[in-house]
Amino acid sequence: SYFSDHFADELRQAYKPIRVEHFSLDRYYLGIAEKTSTERASHNFDHPNQIDYPLFEKHLRELRKGISADIPNYDYAKSCRTEKTDRVEPCDVLITDGLHLFHEDSIRELFTLKIFVHTPLVECEQRRVIRDISERGQSEKIVRHQYQKNVIPMFKEYIEPKQELADLVIQGTDEISTNNRIVLKQLAPLLKKIKR
Repeated sequence: SYFSDHFADELRQAYKPIRVEHFSLDRYYLGIAEKTSTERASHNFDHPNQIDYPLFEKHLRELRKGISADIPNYDYAKSCRTEKTDRVEPCDVLITDGLHLFHEDSIRELFTLKIFVHTPLVECEQRRVIRDISERGQSEKIVRHQYQKNVIPMFKEYIEPKQELADLVIQGTDEISTNNRIVLKQLAPLLKKIKR
């Protein structure tokens, strides 16, 4: 996500000896490449059953044990995984992001600090329209239709209720620098324990 990308960079600058890795749950979407573009446009990608949680959990547990993991890549325009993977090495701080990151109990329990980024749905829709048109080749009409039909219902059913499970809630409309400071302050005691 926008915040986690920037926060990972901020953390690397503020704590240079610490090894930081970052990847998104979005890489673990299950593919539907066999469907037509019309079928893909109507497919509900926002339900948590679209995510390969077993593989995600396997990789998280490997990294916690000091074992490197080969993280999948996902082609959003074609709605499928690519053959390419990215090697992620064991690190001091692993940052992950994703809409359904808190969905599975066994995965949620692996996190030291759980952050929920709260952003008004209207703002989220505008950001999604811009992203999906520029990065995923979709039309504005399709993006807005998917948002009303899938995103809002899935948010209300699966994501919003998980907010209470977060250790920290930040506002997605605040300045990145403000949110970076809030999270760094929360993490500081833990980061000091990392020996270098």
